[in-house]
Amino acid sequence: MKKQPRISEKYLLENTKEAEEMRENLRQLLESAEEENIRLAFTLIESGGLHKTVATYLLVSSLWNKSEALQNRADKIIKEHLPLKISQKWLLEDQVTQKEKTTLSRYYRYSVDEKQFCRTLEKVSRRNKTVDKRILGMGTLKMTGRGAPFCLKHKLAPVKEILSELVVNNELRLKGFELTEFPSEVLDFVNLRLLDIDGNKFRTLPENFESLVNLEDIYYGNTRLRANEIKRLEKMMPSCMGKIHYSHTTIPSRFREPEQAIISLKKVIKLNPENINGWNDLAMCYFQINQPKKATITLQNALEYYAKNMPIMPTSDYLLGKSCTFALLNDKEQAFKLLAEACKISPDCKQKVKAKDEFRAYFNDEMFKEITK
Repeated sequence: MKKQPRISEKYLLENTKEAEEMRENLRQLLESAEEENIRLAFTLIESGGLHKTVATYLLVSSLWNKSEALQNRADKIIKEHLPLKISQKWLLEDQVTQKEKTTLSRYYRYSVDEKQFCRTLEKVSRRNKTVDKRILGMGTLKMTGRGAPFCLKHKLAPVKEILSELVVNNELRLKGFELTEFPSEVLDFVNLRLLDIDGNKFRTLPENFESLVNLEDIYYGNTRLRANEIKRLEKMMPSCMGKIHYSHTTIPSRFREPEQAIISLKKVIKLNPENINGWNDLAMCYFQINQPKKATITLQNALEYYAKNMPIMPTSDYLLGKSCTFALLNDKEQAFKLLAEACKISPDCKQKVKAKDEFRAYFNDEMFKEITK
């Protein structure tokens, strides 16, 4: 009877085609970042050996895996299969205890900004040259959704591949990446509906940025975009930009600097005439500078616009905003009628309206108290 070939206890370490194919299967399991696949890969490594081309995946799980059990299991494999000096550096045993490391990984995974998170990856990478930087960066990105700036800086994969790990529900968030240039590869994601570029250093957008035809929201704070780029965005997505400009026209400034607020609010309404609070705030600014006629015209224009664009199913916020318009016009009957409807749809309006300056004259009114009790 022909003898079957003996399988080595460390078959994953052998220099054979079969062993390389098995190691490739292991890499695919580990790169998936799915816990079930990682458990299977760990089982195979425990029986077949830890090859250097796979080892950094264990480090990624040790640092960032959501499962504390898998973190501990990764630590155990590293200790058993790597030289002591290397395993101690990888597992930070010369700096923190296991309990502290687990707490640290969870803290970094969820709490710190990208800059600090990537600083940690740089430190881990520098501490030991045996760490595969590409696996460290891309493995971390797949497992946590963090560390993309580290991957981009060191060109660990094509830019589009790195960015694709960040696209979730047609949203792409590059906040705090400190990029000096806008990645043109972003434009390949034509279905994007939200783009967050807050906290970057570039001042211009690509020529064909308008190709993102499905884009509805953009966050660009602290990017220092040039004025002409802001105008491009206003033309491309007026409603969104109207909301952004409105959020920048803070309530204190409307009272301290009503003339300046009027300029801003006019722009808000031009971009987003559906912003009923913008109309009301503009009217209040006119009242503030003793121009009641302009305030009244503004409120009447608002009502005309909403008469033409009445939603089929008005929301509580819409009804509350419109009730504020009538309150400013001293039309108590309509104001209270709409307020009651808003409160019926959403009881939260009972508290919201008590913070509305438009209703200040009615705060002691018995009917108002009855509606908002």
